[in-house]
Amino acid sequence: MKFSNDGSLLAAAVADVEKYPIVVYSIFDDKDYCEFSGHQGLVYDLHWSNDDKYLISASADCTVCIWNVIKKTSRLKQLLPHPSFVYCAQLNATKPEIATGCYDQIVRIWKSQQTDSDYELSQELDGHLGYVTSLCFGQDGGLLYSSDSKGVVIEWTWNSKEWILQRTLKFRELQNTVINNIVLHPQGKRLLLCCRDSIHRMVDLSVGCVIQWFRGAFNNRVQIYACISPCGGLILAPSEDGYICVWNSDTGVLQATYMPYTASAENLTTETQNYDGSSSMCLELALEGERLCKAGDCRAGVAFFQAAIQAGTDDLRTLSAIYSQLGNAYFYLGDYPKAMQYHKHDLTLARTMGDKLGEAKSSGNLGNTLKVMGRFDEAVLCCKRHLELSRELGDRLSEGRALYNLGNVYHAKGKHVGRVGHQDPGEFPEDVKSCLQQAVTYYEENLALMRELADVAAQGRACGNLGNTHYLLGDFAQAIRYHEERLAIARQFGDRAAERRAHSNLGNSHIFLGQFEDAAHHYKRTLVLAQELGDRAVEAQACYSLGNTYTLLRDYETAIEYHLRHLMIAQHLGDRVGEGRACWSLGNAHAALANHEKALYFASKHLEISKELDDPMGQATAKMNITDLRKVLGLTDSASDEVSKSPEPSPTPSVTASVTSAHQLTPDGKQRAQNKLTPPLVNSVVNKAPSPVRNEDEDSFFDLLSKFQSKRMDDQRCSLQVDNKENMNVVPNGNNNNNNNNNNNERPDDLLDMIVGMQSKRMDEQRVALPHLPGLQPASLQRLAGTASTHAPDDSFLEMLARCQGSRLEDQRSPLPPVVIAAVVDAESEATPPAPATTAARAGATVPDEDFFTLIVRLQSGRMEDQRATVPLAEIGLNNGTVPNATNGIINGANKKKK
Repeated sequence: MKFSNDGSLLAAAVADVEKYPIVVYSIFDDKDYCEFSGHQGLVYDLHWSNDDKYLISASADCTVCIWNVIKKTSRLKQLLPHPSFVYCAQLNATKPEIATGCYDQIVRIWKSQQTDSDYELSQELDGHLGYVTSLCFGQDGGLLYSSDSKGVVIEWTWNSKEWILQRTLKFRELQNTVINNIVLHPQGKRLLLCCRDSIHRMVDLSVGCVIQWFRGAFNNRVQIYACISPCGGLILAPSEDGYICVWNSDTGVLQATYMPYTASAENLTTETQNYDGSSSMCLELALEGERLCKAGDCRAGVAFFQAAIQAGTDDLRTLSAIYSQLGNAYFYLGDYPKAMQYHKHDLTLARTMGDKLGEAKSSGNLGNTLKVMGRFDEAVLCCKRHLELSRELGDRLSEGRALYNLGNVYHAKGKHVGRVGHQDPGEFPEDVKSCLQQAVTYYEENLALMRELADVAAQGRACGNLGNTHYLLGDFAQAIRYHEERLAIARQFGDRAAERRAHSNLGNSHIFLGQFEDAAHHYKRTLVLAQELGDRAVEAQACYSLGNTYTLLRDYETAIEYHLRHLMIAQHLGDRVGEGRACWSLGNAHAALANHEKALYFASKHLEISKELDDPMGQATAKMNITDLRKVLGLTDSASDEVSKSPEPSPTPSVTASVTSAHQLTPDGKQRAQNKLTPPLVNSVVNKAPSPVRNEDEDSFFDLLSKFQSKRMDDQRCSLQVDNKENMNVVPNGNNNNNNNNNNNERPDDLLDMIVGMQSKRMDEQRVALPHLPGLQPASLQRLAGTASTHAPDDSFLEMLARCQGSRLEDQRSPLPPVVIAAVVDAESEATPPAPATTAARAGATVPDEDFFTLIVRLQSGRMEDQRATVPLAEIGLNNGTVPNATNGIINGANKKKK
């Protein structure tokens, strides 16, 4: 949209079905002034001439059109053809000259000999390495500024004959960042850059550097334009979440944020509400809380939102926005019960106002929160309500979000149910596969809708999740197809993080197809991208995956190099679990190369770390490996101690440190994989003499088994507790002095009284409390009650309520012991909540997911037998009359359980 210079007309480019008209509105008459039809593609830019007689439009149909606004007959004055999409067009205010910017990285100058004559191509300016996104002339018309998709601004100057390149402004912080548009400050000495990294910048043209940053508006996907007020004191820019931000141009301080109007059109009224001082204070506190949350300080934002609720307001829409923001803030802080509480308040308020759009949004937020809490059935109901309302309102974008959320819920439910058995992808039970197939259905619907809406970024997310879901279903070829499409879209948008995730997931899928060379290629790309992004966690995981991949390829020297890099990064980050895994892998690789001294050193380090982490399974594996290596080396206990204390071998100079965080696994959870991945070390204890270490292993195994089994008995116990605040019937206390006498004179009704007292709590649980909406002023409660009485809940809402209440029966069942396992693949999600501290406490920050590791175990299991060597040992009788094989049988049985 673009206002005319005198402010009387507003031109708006419209995207209709196969039509892209430009509608001009008369501000004073409040009606359509005229309409221009002719473009066959999206219109990217509009520009008025100084006298408001002409309007210039740049379009994706490879044309620039000059429209005559005053003339009532033929409105198209001239069409300027281009070889590709045209993103911008500007008219020089001092002479009849038009500059256009195109996708082919060329700035074109069009000149007219007279004011009303046609324009002709005069010059092509070549210098950009990305497509040209914006143009603006200097105040005297002798300078031209152009920006591109690579974050570069070029200053062109007129030398009385032609335009020449004066200087190129490059900013390190804007490398490969799209500049949406550039605006010249009214004083002519500064240039505003509206950038697609959620930060706008003011550049001092005299020195060519950034002097001010403007933060608070989100912009990572679409073309958003900023503007400067005529006085030059304010900067205004929209945000992708629908808000309008206003900054002080000199200080960069965000002075105001205008909240979106979320009420649906059918609920708009002409009533004006009189706000008192508390309502005004509530709004100011809420705006400050929103600003803090956008800046990343959610805790401080929550404090301001709570203060706004304490101040109170009678504006239901403001209160609804506060509830929604509070729910989102608590969600990102990981306080999911409070997030659910405020999203429920928002849902109640939306239904009370009859705001179906608000109800759809709050249902979606509530569904996401319930999903993270593991209450998948209730989450499905909320997300389906979101989908139903979106389709009823005809909101295609909201419908796409609902489909995406439903896919996420079924995806998460399938992974959650499938965790108990530790199956490989494609080997899950039917109920898990059913959930994953449901996820595929909703993701495919979302993908089809996003293609229809031409939302390429959303298509990328859908493809990523479809790849992940097909990976879990064992359809690795289909997973690769979707991940490759995700990779192409990520490259199109320059999204390096998404590109990194796609390469990582492609590597995992190729591993399961046995295509190890292809997997290594993608893991190397993951490593390079992780280094470019400065994500040391992912860099470490890529090194670990590469080490294991080269182990599968039997290139043990290269595997050792990558495992050493993983070890160095884990040490730098203090990840002891990752250090243990790296030492174990290095011991295996050195043993495969017959470097038994180094293998013994790393096995000893693995044992030391396992003891520190109180990991009995890791200790058992390390002890068995050390025992086998001692026998291979022919060392005594004292000699082997000297070897284990020898200085650590220094890594090659090319090894660089960097890492952490992502999908992790712990040694104790993967012990069965450890026992299979050690070719020479698993020379097994079969046919070998028992040792004190072995008896200790046996005892520790049964102690561990007893400890885990004892918890299952506790899970079957139930505690009787009567906590009734309303019914005062209680069971008589039998521990009084007259117990014996009372037993003889007990009345028959005592049993009934006891039953009533215990059952009364269940009656209380079925009572419904009146809705409590914190922050709503008392004067508004009566109006709210009157409004609510006129809106009877529909059948779909009652059905959702009944099905949600049905889950309360599940609360009375004792749950299975929780199983913590790492995520399977890099997930595609817009907002990933922080993991609970209890989970991260035992997880290795530099170790990737489990499924890749279990595959290595399965592939390596066949090689174990080929590498076993029969050591001739004399049969030695034991004091209790047993033979070595008998003891080995117990340990072998234990090992089988581990596997």
